[in-house]
Amino acid sequence: MTRNKNETVSFQLIITAKMECEMDLRKYPMDEQSCPFILESYGYTTEDMTYEWREGEKSISGLKDIRLSQFTIYDYKALQGYGDYETGRYPQLQMLLLFRRQVFFFFLQTYIPACLLVVVSWVSFFINPDSEPARVSLSVTTVLTMTTLVSGTRAQLPKISYIKAIDVYLVVCFVFVFAALLEYAAVNYQSRYYKTPRKSRKSKKAEIEEFQLEEKKAPLAVPENDGSSPPAARNGTARRRFPSPKVLTSFRGGRKIIEDVNDIDKFCRVLFPSTFAVFNAIYWIVYAV
Repeated sequence: MTRNKNETVSFQLIITAKMECEMDLRKYPMDEQSCPFILESYGYTTEDMTYEWREGEKSISGLKDIRLSQFTIYDYKALQGYGDYETGRYPQLQMLLLFRRQVFFFFLQTYIPACLLVVVSWVSFFINPDSEPARVSLSVTTVLTMTTLVSGTRAQLPKISYIKAIDVYLVVCFVFVFAALLEYAAVNYQSRYYKTPRKSRKSKKAEIEEFQLEEKKAPLAVPENDGSSPPAARNGTARRRFPSPKVLTSFRGGRKIIEDVNDIDKFCRVLFPSTFAVFNAIYWIVYAV
């Protein structure tokens, strides 16, 4: 405390404090935080004294030299106010710091690996459905890796009850990876379901062809005209009995069903990437803009 020549008193005080700031993490890690730092009188009310910034916001300096691991200070405000209590109204000086989280670290650690895992899961759509070990191992590996990534990311975050932006992205990525596994399960089930009927239809076609061959080799017997024979028999001709075209149609239909199994993969090759691209567009517009 010093006394100046103009009969004013200057009081200087150095305070070192560790402060906490309550944060809203709903947009984490694209969040921006507002942290107030308040200096308040303890024993004097506004009737005794008032606090003012001498030069307004210019009174605060040195913030540009501060380097934080996850945040950047992009703005600040110098405010003054008061706090109301039962014992009276006490003067306050407020410094409001505005933080913006650095997202590049989370891109490298979380977003890019999750996106790559989703893309890798689509490789199974280009593998032959008959290659069961390759498709199953690829799908299961991506699901387990995605589970590890989600668990590791959540372990580094505070335990809060509401959903964060990074939770939405990781859950959707996990759904895409797991859906790729379910897609192969559906393809494999359909392929096995129609595998046995296809063999039976092949045997039916072979029997039909054999029957037709025997019909061609066998001589035609013309019955006597006793009045009960059909007109074709009375004219010296006879009709060969051919199998119903429905049998052949069913066989062709069986081949068409087997081809549809590959069509599922072809459809998913377009559906999954396009849906994931739409999700990313909506996600970054909602949380980053």
